[in-house]
This record gives sequence, C-alpha cells and structure tokens, in this order.
Amino acid sequence: MVRELHLPGVHKGREVIYSCLSRAFMEMPSESIFKMLEDVLPHVEGAESIVEALRARRAATEEGRRRLDDEALRAYTRIFCLTDSAATSESVYLSPSHLTMQEQAGQVSFIYEHMKFDISGASNEPPDHISHELMFMSYLAKATAGALEKGSTEYAAKNIELQAGFLDRHIMKWAADFAAGVAGFKEAEVFYGPLAGFMVNFLNQDRIYLSE
Repeated sequence: MVRELHLPGVHKGREVIYSCLSRAFMEMPSESIFKMLEDVLPHVEGAESIVEALRARRAATEEGRRRLDDEALRAYTRIFCLTDSAATSESVYLSPSHLTMQEQAGQVSFIYEHMKFDISGASNEPPDHISHELMFMSYLAKATAGALEKGSTEYAAKNIELQAGFLDRHIMKWAADFAAGVAGFKEAEVFYGPLAGFMVNFLNQDRIYLSE
C-alpha cells in the first residue's frame, strides 16, 4: 500500500497552498490574488473565514466590491508597508538585535543557494521574508512531487526531510509571532488576520504530515 506521503498529488497540493500564501503576503491585494485564493482555499480545511470574506466580495455590487478592494489595499498598506507595520522577516523576530538581514537571513540564503532556489527576480525583500520562506516550501514540494512521479523515492525522501527541517529551524520558529503581529491591527480583522492564522494552522498540520 502506497503511503499518502509518497503520493505526488498530495505534494502538488502542498505546492499550491504554499505558493498562494507566499503571494498573498508579498503582493498587494488584486483581482488576481483574490481569484487565486478563491480557486484554492475552498478545498482546504481551516480556511472557512477567508473563503466567506472572498465570497462576500464576489457577491457584492460593483460599487461594493470597489469599496472592499479599497479597504483591502488600505489594510495591506497599514499592516505591511509602514515603518510601524508588522515585521515580515525572520531576523527581526529571532536575532538578538531584532533587525533585518541578520544571521537568519544568511542561513536561509545558504539553503536557497544549495537547493538552487533563486529569489533574485522576486522582490527586494530580505531572503528570510515570510513570502520567500513560504515559496521555498512550495519549491521543495514541487520537487518532491516530480521526484515521486519519476520513481526517485530516495531523492523525494531527502527533500521531505529538508522541508521538515526548514519548518523546524526557520518558519515555525516565528510564524505564530508574525500572525499575532498581523492580527494586532484592526485593519486585519476581515482578511489578513484570518489568513495569517490559517497559515499557522496549515504549517502545524503540514509538519505533522511530513513526519508520517
């Protein structure tokens, strides 16, 4: 009997969820972002409040949707773009100085380079930005699915081990604090707060899954 951990389709699903989360925290809210989440999140456990908000937006009148989109843009700007916004990189949470571009950024850069994960064209954000770390997990999930489809179970197993280790040593050490920081803004109540909370729950579930 094939274990679920060895099914390529499961890792393809993980790839998509990680990619969606990465884009949602990196890019300003847009029709493209909302459509992406509408297509993916209804099929994922724990995303009900976000799905409800997306459906309410879709059901609104044109004027109502413009108003909701303006609110989402203001929320994104307040939560992520101002000097007193939520910190979005691992170094700020885990380094002794609580500044960007500390040892954590160097650690993940080394891992990215080793795994040929290129962020040079993605954005000017630090390598340990939440979106880069989430996209790296998407990248590894895709590689795992491809390896399993080719019958390269040994490479897939190493990739799964790397993902579990990256969660333990990096994302999961600060994701909950990041989510709490996001939820602390009143503008996050409708969308970004629930999205960050969903991310933490998904990470916890995924880490359990990678240990099966």
